[in-house]
Amino acid sequence: MPGANCAFYGCSTSRSHKLSLFKIPTIGAADTDYTKSVKRKTREEWLRLIQRTRVLTPELKARIEANNIYICELHFKAECILDGKRKTLVAGSIPTENLPQKKYDAPKQERRVLERKQLEVPKTPPLLDINTFTEQLQRKEIEPWKIVKSNNDEVRLEYYDDVHSIPKYTVIVNSALEFSVFVFNWLVPDQNFVYVENKRSVIHVDIVGLLKYIESSKLCEGLEEDTDVKSVAVDPTEKPNPTIQTLIVRHSVPKVIDPEEPHFQVSIRYRSVGCDTLTSSEHSNSSCKPCESALKKMKRAVKRKNRGSASPAKAKAPLSKCGPKKLQSTVVSTRLQVKDLEDRLQQLQKEIQQHGVGISETLEKDILTIMGGKNLDATPHMKFFWQEQIKLLQSSKMGRRYHPQVIRFALSIHSKSPSAYREIRDSGALVLPSERVLRDYKNYFKPKPGINKENVESLREKTTSFTSVQRYVAVVMDEMKIQSSLVFDKVSGDLIGFIDLGDPMTTFACL
Repeated sequence: MPGANCAFYGCSTSRSHKLSLFKIPTIGAADTDYTKSVKRKTREEWLRLIQRTRVLTPELKARIEANNIYICELHFKAECILDGKRKTLVAGSIPTENLPQKKYDAPKQERRVLERKQLEVPKTPPLLDINTFTEQLQRKEIEPWKIVKSNNDEVRLEYYDDVHSIPKYTVIVNSALEFSVFVFNWLVPDQNFVYVENKRSVIHVDIVGLLKYIESSKLCEGLEEDTDVKSVAVDPTEKPNPTIQTLIVRHSVPKVIDPEEPHFQVSIRYRSVGCDTLTSSEHSNSSCKPCESALKKMKRAVKRKNRGSASPAKAKAPLSKCGPKKLQSTVVSTRLQVKDLEDRLQQLQKEIQQHGVGISETLEKDILTIMGGKNLDATPHMKFFWQEQIKLLQSSKMGRRYHPQVIRFALSIHSKSPSAYREIRDSGALVLPSERVLRDYKNYFKPKPGINKENVESLREKTTSFTSVQRYVAVVMDEMKIQSSLVFDKVSGDLIGFIDLGDPMTTFACL
């Protein structure tokens, strides 16, 4: 029978072999959330192993949907099977034994463990202290570098150019044999590549090679010298302002004294606070990354400041704190506002003169009393109606929404006298809905000639709750006039009109 054999490809086990077959796990309604999760994962793993060597044909798909999939006990470990009156599987058991193999399945090779052998490198005698370093330094040729100061604490090496009176490069080696580099007395920051590549120590570094390496490095030219940079740059000796973040510092370097010049000369560079000073020879730009970043921030700040100075000041802003540009823009903006208000005032005065209606002093007092609401509390309907009229007067004709009570009031007037309703509405004394709007509310049932079944059913529903005495009624019919002009029905699109009494024979007889 279908499904009574093992679902694995190549396994011929069936119930006739007297081996247990286990059905694919299914989720029951009484299972707990944990049991549902275990069964769901187990089912997905079973289907993955089966479809690994079998094509998902329509027949196999139908068996999976019908839960008609079995796997024999030969594919499970012994500890996964519970022996009893009937063999069962431990929850979450996955078939791992005697699985079918693909042709291209190959055993995974174990990774080889590589053992790195330590190469014996001939060691040079390390520097023990600053004195040993000084002795070795004096035996080496370090020109054009000079040893300026040498004592038990540090050794100072200086390199001069032909333009400036202070050393271009200064290397100081302390008692711990750690070195620091200065460029025109500007300390190179700790994260510079010179320190990183040489581990900031001269113990295992050739000092001659280190000095040549510093000479071959590029010098950061700093920021471009323009008006914006000069306006925000500060001197290193200035006391920092805690409210302003200092980004650019003026780096002044004195030049060699020239007898022909009346005053001493200096070279000025504008650098960021975190300037690298030294850059590698591979760096293409003339400035380091911190200086480029500081220049971009400064340009953005200048743009924001210019935009702020060009905008008008706020109403409560103190004028003493505003600059000339802001004051000028404020005056221009204020004059435009005054001109706009004057034009609006003249327009209103012109409309009042053309369309205004003169009233007496007594009528004015009565209107002001009504608008003040002193007599409206006594009649809530009048107060509500007056409030709705004010809202309707302030709204556009195309966007008016009438309150249900206003609709009822308009229907009441229109039912008594349509001509009076039209007279009130056309006079403009009250804002009332048009007759076209009232027609939608008035025709609850679509009117037609003859007896309307909807009206009869409505009357029947109302009389179901009447008592026996209330059921005695009298039907009174009054005369009515039917308009005979041609009318277009907007719902059905038909042309209606003329006099229609319901029965064609009666209509023809009355012609």
